[in-house]
Amino acid sequence: MHSIRRLFTIQLLLTVFLLASSVSLNAQVHQPESPEIHEFSGSFAFLSSAWMEGREAGSKGGMMAADFLASSLQTYNVVPFGDNKDGQKTYFQNFELVKYETYFASLSLNQISKDETYVLAFNHHVDFKVDPTPYGSQIEAPLVFAGYGIQNAVLGYNDYEKMEVKGKIILLLEGFPGHHDTLSKAWKSWGSVFHDTDSLQTIRTLLAAEKGARAVIFLTTEKSKEQSEIKSITDTDPVYIDGNHSIHGVAIQPALPVYHLNHEASELFARNCGFDMEQFEKTTANTLKPASEILKNNSASLHIEVVSEIIPARNVLGIIKGTDTTKSIIVGAHYDHLGKRGDYVYYGADDNASGTSGVLALAKRWSESKFVPSCNIIFAFWSAEEKGMLGSTYFVSARDINHSNTALYMNFDMLSRSDPADSLQSQISIGLLTGTATIEQMAIHQNLKLSKPFTLDLWHTSGHGGSDYVPFAQQKIPVMSFFSGFHDDYHSSRDVFKLADLSKMQRILQLANGCMVEMTKEASIE
Repeated sequence: MHSIRRLFTIQLLLTVFLLASSVSLNAQVHQPESPEIHEFSGSFAFLSSAWMEGREAGSKGGMMAADFLASSLQTYNVVPFGDNKDGQKTYFQNFELVKYETYFASLSLNQISKDETYVLAFNHHVDFKVDPTPYGSQIEAPLVFAGYGIQNAVLGYNDYEKMEVKGKIILLLEGFPGHHDTLSKAWKSWGSVFHDTDSLQTIRTLLAAEKGARAVIFLTTEKSKEQSEIKSITDTDPVYIDGNHSIHGVAIQPALPVYHLNHEASELFARNCGFDMEQFEKTTANTLKPASEILKNNSASLHIEVVSEIIPARNVLGIIKGTDTTKSIIVGAHYDHLGKRGDYVYYGADDNASGTSGVLALAKRWSESKFVPSCNIIFAFWSAEEKGMLGSTYFVSARDINHSNTALYMNFDMLSRSDPADSLQSQISIGLLTGTATIEQMAIHQNLKLSKPFTLDLWHTSGHGGSDYVPFAQQKIPVMSFFSGFHDDYHSSRDVFKLADLSKMQRILQLANGCMVEMTKEASIE
């Protein structure tokens, strides 16, 4: 009896050992591997074919591409993560775009002298241009000259000090203190700070709006350069004409008119208002003190008329749920491109059928592996990136995406070509959120595991740039934005599938997949 019990114990221990070994073996087998070329080349070719007509947001080709992506996710058994319909999630997140353009714009300087009003009119497209806005405006208000429109407490410089601008139209000089003179006191003290600031104009315009200004007029001391005849994008493509776009129902910030006068008109405007732009620049550059002023007896009138239309668009979203469903990694790429203009199709192979097909292949691998990650993985295909990153921006705002619920956003935009300077086709650029050293080290570590490592171009962003990582970085969410380099076929009809480097693309996906696995290394097997 004793021997039987001992035999049973041994058999039980052996069974437990074999089961444990089996689970461990399964974990190794089912850990998601990187896609092979054949797993993304077909969708890559299809998305960049003439059939898709350039996949412009809201177009027939764009909607066909969305249908293809949704049906592919369904085939791979990736769970829908879009809008609710009839009590169930769909793969589509629908939203609307507003396409708009300035139909008419006017500007005049009004001066009151001895009970008489003198009007100096300026001409649109000749003396000034206006920033695109979906809103029409008709404003008359007093004028204030607020220098460069900069307020920086750390540097102790404030163009708005003791200056009330609420309800007024603000005149601002382009640039920053000392920007014309690298030997000036201002440049030596502040030049690097202001020169390296992304989107300085946007920052100043937002500040003006925050202070209650009704409009901003930028003046320049830069003499106008001769305008060469408008040329096409390439020798074979027509001039690409597009409107401006925003998300319908979402207010644009800053929501105020912004005018830009050329050099000649700026001098005339400033002289009639009673101040010397160049003298102000020289004085400020050497004293580091602003000299803003209210322009008494001066006002401005402006008028903007806009034409607009509503365009439907949709993101495509799927999810693999993790053990912790409160946290997610988002893997995304924009599937839209420039569409058609006349008989020309902008195929958008590298930009961005490459990134789209790469994300789709990763979704397939991760779903079919049965690997359960430690957090959700959301696979996202954005529309309207070419219109201003509007699809990803809508997703971030509509779903309240922030750093507390999102561990990482991985962006794939142009994976299949190389910069002409990269003769060995060995470089890959990865954009990272400033201050995320752990993510940076992960990229370096995973790159070294490749049989043929890339030369990494690692750069940092605080929330500015030109791809779908921007709205995530603005929420302080760590990002990894993969990009293989610009080339001469960018945004031309020559960006076609046959020029793609599929081997390089496969290696990029291998690097990205390694990072995904490392980020979810506490996962279990289903």
